[in-house]
Amino acid sequence: MERFQPLIEGLIICSIGYLYISNLKILSNLYLKSLAPGLLILKFMTQNLLTEPILDPQRIIQLIPQKPPFVMVDSLFVYTELTGKTGFLIPIDNILVEDGRFSEAGLIEHMAQSMSLHRGYQGFLSGLDKPKTGFIGAITTLEIKSLPKAGSKLITNVEILKEVMGVTLVVAETLNEKGEVVATSEMKTVTVE
Repeated sequence: MERFQPLIEGLIICSIGYLYISNLKILSNLYLKSLAPGLLILKFMTQNLLTEPILDPQRIIQLIPQKPPFVMVDSLFVYTELTGKTGFLIPIDNILVEDGRFSEAGLIEHMAQSMSLHRGYQGFLSGLDKPKTGFIGAITTLEIKSLPKAGSKLITNVEILKEVMGVTLVVAETLNEKGEVVATSEMKTVTVE
């Protein structure tokens, strides 16, 4: 029983039998295999739902509320219920490039738009015609280790920690082409109906 304590604390069991896990970090394949059959929803929440990456800039623009020249994401590589992996090739003429480097504001906006892209794809899967509008409600933590050069590629991983009444607590980690961490953040985003 001790082995399952973190898992048990993370479960909410609804009367109709659906399961929701508030923190997937505590799960492992061992836990999943050890539990009773019929927990397909667990796999769904951690499985990449993209059949292939979305690399078409026009398709990306359909999934986010931002429009050029203020688009700071150009690809979606992975989408699960609680995580996403996005990319951005920083244009040399991007409005948030200063002295040949993507600015702090650019990195923050890129991380926020990575979350927005996650939300946009979620809306698409739910049948929404257009993405919901949102904004950064608060930046809880932010660490910028370096400013990437214009023309370089960023990869950002986002993870939803909590959602309550349109407010989402999300963490983001942005890497450069070498796989080095460029920036990390924890922020609250607000989705407007």
